[in-house]
Amino acid sequence: MTATLHLDRGALARIVRPRVDIARVARESGGGVGVLLITCPVTGKEFSTGIETDEQSLDLIPHTVARSLCPHCGDEHPWSKLDARLSEDGSVG
Repeated sequence: MTATLHLDRGALARIVRPRVDIARVARESGGGVGVLLITCPVTGKEFSTGIETDEQSLDLIPHTVARSLCPHCGDEHPWSKLDARLSEDGSVG
């Protein structure tokens, strides 16, 4: 015998949480939101990972390896948060 769980839309909405916009939450709480930048090992030029965050949220990210496509050399570079720089004004150095 198998049990079937039936949920109405209201019950499902209470179970499934909406995705949290970290950048919006940080802006509203007064934290400085920026973009994570990494440096291309081939050209030495910085580029954006496309990830927006703040210092507090960045500290919570586990030490994992991500990969980003480099606009300077066309390669995909591995990086961790230790390799990244948070640019609050969005400028690439």
